[in-house]
Amino acid sequence: MKTRRFYIALLTVVVVSLGLAQTTSSEKPPLLRDRGLQLGLQLGGLIGDNEQPKEMKIIRMDNLFVQLFETFSPRAFLDYGLMNHVRGQFGASFGKIVGRHYSTSLIPIDYRFLIVPTYSRGFSPYLYAGVGGLHYDVTVGASRISPGVEKSGWALYVPGGIGFVSQLSPRLALDFNLGYNYIFSDDINGRRGKEEEKDSYYSGRFGIRIPLGKTGEDREDELLKKKLAEQEQQQKEAQMRLAEEKRQKELQERKAKEEQLKKEQEALEAQKAKEAEKLKEAEKAKEPQKPAEPAMPVVPKPEVAKAEMKF
Repeated sequence: MKTRRFYIALLTVVVVSLGLAQTTSSEKPPLLRDRGLQLGLQLGGLIGDNEQPKEMKIIRMDNLFVQLFETFSPRAFLDYGLMNHVRGQFGASFGKIVGRHYSTSLIPIDYRFLIVPTYSRGFSPYLYAGVGGLHYDVTVGASRISPGVEKSGWALYVPGGIGFVSQLSPRLALDFNLGYNYIFSDDINGRRGKEEEKDSYYSGRFGIRIPLGKTGEDREDELLKKKLAEQEQQQKEAQMRLAEEKRQKELQERKAKEEQLKKEQEALEAQKAKEAEKLKEAEKAKEPQKPAEPAMPVVPKPEVAKAEMKF
């Protein structure tokens, strides 16, 4: 019954998240597609899968804080893009799996590969698989523990599962996943099965992921701003060139007009001078002519006359 409630709660979270996903469509690239480093924080629950009956941690009001701390399993991870449709993720978490006769604290640390078949800001599904180490610490009654069981230690484990990311804003996205975690040990619940089956546990987590640096959307915005700034600068330079060309053209036109005006002024002055000269000649021609005076006889000088008388 408790397991059924757990899955109903997880299904409710999925439905709500899908509803949010329908309201976040955009033409900009989704956050999960970006290859930059991203931080994820999640909360969830664990259910053991072993020889004993599966039970979730029962929350009792007499010790609520401790019970909540033990029930909800937080996980933190760093996630980055390896190639198209493939991401790498390093994460660590802690939590408890609880059965009818045991309680085991778990600290799994793992590296996962995420396969993202399709990208969308509203809904980007993914598959994941990985490998890691799990530290466990079993609390079990003395009458329930199997011989040879190590109550505390490390074990190799393999996580795998499905999930999706729904982006709410350029720098915030929801991340939900369900997984199955196979442990290469049969000591996790304090008892060993007759058939030497290994222990494992189910996990379900819901949280957020945020980029730690510039996202593809940020870079696109920067490129767009840079392009717009370049276009604006080019427009300013083009306007300046047009203004300079217009100024030079106006200057040449004004110079040509001045030269033309100077030529016309010189031609007008030459015409006036020519007309004045003609008018002067015409007035001179109209003046009366004075009669010519008779020529006076030449009287020789006395010395010249005396010289001539001696001969």
